[in-house]
Amino acid sequence: MNWRTKIGRGLDKLKWSSRSFEDMFSPKKEFDEKYKNIFNGFYKKFTAKPIAPTKEEMEKLYEPLAKDQLKEFSTYLKMEEKKVKCLFTGHHGSGITTELNALTYQLRDNFYTIKFSALEISEANELEYQDIFFLMGMRLLEELLNFEKDENYNSAYEFYLRYTKPPVPITDNIDYKAKFKDICFILKIETESRKSLRKDIDDNLLMIIKLINKATEKIEQQTNKKILIIVDDIEKINVQSALKIFDDNSSRLLLPACRIIYTMPFLAYHTQKFPTFGHRYDRCIIMPLVKIYTKDDKEVEKAMEVFEKIVSKRMDIKIYYDIEVLADIIIRTGGLVKCLIYLVRQCCYEITRDPREMIDDEILGRVVKQWKAVQYPLLNIETRSALRKVAKSKSKNIKDDLFAELFNRDLILEYRNNEIWFNIHPLVRAAIEEPEEPEYADITKK
Repeated sequence: MNWRTKIGRGLDKLKWSSRSFEDMFSPKKEFDEKYKNIFNGFYKKFTAKPIAPTKEEMEKLYEPLAKDQLKEFSTYLKMEEKKVKCLFTGHHGSGITTELNALTYQLRDNFYTIKFSALEISEANELEYQDIFFLMGMRLLEELLNFEKDENYNSAYEFYLRYTKPPVPITDNIDYKAKFKDICFILKIETESRKSLRKDIDDNLLMIIKLINKATEKIEQQTNKKILIIVDDIEKINVQSALKIFDDNSSRLLLPACRIIYTMPFLAYHTQKFPTFGHRYDRCIIMPLVKIYTKDDKEVEKAMEVFEKIVSKRMDIKIYYDIEVLADIIIRTGGLVKCLIYLVRQCCYEITRDPREMIDDEILGRVVKQWKAVQYPLLNIETRSALRKVAKSKSKNIKDDLFAELFNRDLILEYRNNEIWFNIHPLVRAAIEEPEEPEYADITKK
């Protein structure tokens, strides 16, 4: 008996027992209102928000997606005395931020972790290396406020306060955390201020590096733990900006005397430049997709159960799913957590518009149809042909620019076990299997 059958039969036995007499005989208006409220609650639970590194969140919601990789990396960080600089990457929506939060939680006894988003002062495709150093210094100064105030850092606080509007002089009554928040807001919306900041960082890079090193040493002395800095959200920028940061400025990123994890776009790993700059960093950890199916398209029961657990931690799957629908949803994700959250969330939304007791085939069909309505018109003849080649060969043997486009759109997915292989997202399989339709043939190539 396969996974889908076991889940289906188990759910089937529970449907009538879980349905109350109240539901069977209540007026339609009351019935509709009840299930609107129930699924509206589920809708709010299925968000792309990462799981926080707290005991409550981790125990309640976290399900390991890369257990072996995270365990090995955690051991490496504990044992390695060198102030390592590591890259962390993977597909969009593969759970990178949540896994880094889990790493933070697992290392809490050994490391004092400072984690921040590299995009606090700029948009994704405008990020430059200076922004990372500015934020790194700011976050360390913020952490120092948790200990006794040290006047040795006054000049550094003054450097940052110059970016307030108007600039603020140092006094004993300053709420630095509030001022730092204001500074990030100002820099986020003011292009000229960011330009000025980047020039200041270039001119004062040695001072910023010294600040980072001194602050790291002070916090380590105070906490008796090693400092680990995690720079998140760099994986969201475009590959050209990423290469400028990680290749052109790698010598700068490696300067701080502390352990740092930089996230990186997965596409940067697949460029011809990665072998050139990748070896400069101590490790490159790749967040693998959950392998819902094997290279020859056979379902992997154990992997599907991982996604089942993710859903069951947010809603009762025994009551709120029709037979085999949850298995169908999981198969359609291709192993992307982001896609799982999207499909379940949209199913819940559809039920608030058309109330019923559970997510069934009709509801899932509507959600898939909506996804196709957005994605399919973007597939011209060339992209459909490329996807067909990938699906057949399980390799990325297509033009580099086309691979980059489809990979970035998560239409081509990479899988890892004993080998690296590729496949197309399950939701576009129908598009490449169908004969060319006139509406597609008329679409001009990009």
